Amino acid sequence: MLIVEIDGNQHAADGGEYDQRRDAKLRGFGWHVMRFWADVVLRDTDAVCETILQSMPSPQPSPGVPGEGAKGL
Repeated sequence: MLIVEIDGNQHAADGGEYDQRRDAKLRGFGWHVMRFWADVVLRDTDAVCETILQSMPSPQPSPGVPGEGAKGL
């Protein structure tokens, strides 16, 4: 469960205290929050996307179905 926030200058107004409290609450619910400054997203979109992709866990293969391939099934 991932939240990607793109922040503008208004997020720096209080030193990020509101965002820190909000992020802590969201983490408490099991969310992962990633924040990027809007100008960075506009200037280097590929790098931001790569950072997001690298933070994602690798997909795990589905477990085999018990009895699959057995005679009579």
